[in-house]
Amino acid sequence: LSEQDVKTPNLEEIKEELVFALESSGVEQFEPEINSDYHGQEKTAEAVKEKEHCDDPNLTGKIAEVIRPGYQYFIDEENVKVVRTAQVKLFASASGGLNGDPK
Repeated sequence: LSEQDVKTPNLEEIKEELVFALESSGVEQFEPEINSDYHGQEKTAEAVKEKEHCDDPNLTGKIAEVIRPGYQYFIDEENVKVVRTAQVKLFASASGGLNGDPK
């Protein structure tokens, strides 16, 4: 939590208390699954510009890393509102494009 090499246990405790308070109010933290298709998750996840280059064409366009978790509010059992989208990094082919196309 700190940009310096300063131990911040108090900030970590505050973070945990805030997450608990949010969850008690119906807001839950979520993370998209690594290696899952990004396509179809655009409403819950935002892809950053930086890509994780890979040689496996089957991974292209899939989620490589969760940069920041998202938060969603459960209105009832059937309705969920995304409060903040998760931020993810996607795999891209070693040639540079998401679909094998050089960029």
